[in-house]
Amino acid sequence: MSEGNFIDAEAVLSKEACSAQQAATQFITLIGKLHTAEPRGSTLTTPQRQHLRIKDSTTVLTVIKVLPAHHLARIAPSR
Repeated sequence: MSEGNFIDAEAVLSKEACSAQQAATQFITLIGKLHTAEPRGSTLTTPQRQHLRIKDSTTVLTVIKVLPAHHLARIAPSR
C-alpha cells in the first residue's frame, strides 16, 4: 500500500467514521503502521529488513487481531 492508497482509503470514510475511536479509522491507521518499516529498511540487508518487519509488525498485528472483538457491540448487525 503506497501512501497515496492510504490517503485514498481515508478519503472514502465519512466524517463520523474518521474519529480515532472508530474501528475503520483504527484499522486504517494500523495498516499504515505495518508499512512504515519498508522505507526505514531500504538500506538494510535482507536479514536485517526481515527482523525489522517482524519487530514492527508483531505488536500491530496483535492489536489488529483484537480490534474486531473490541468493537463487536458497535459493528455487529442489529435486528
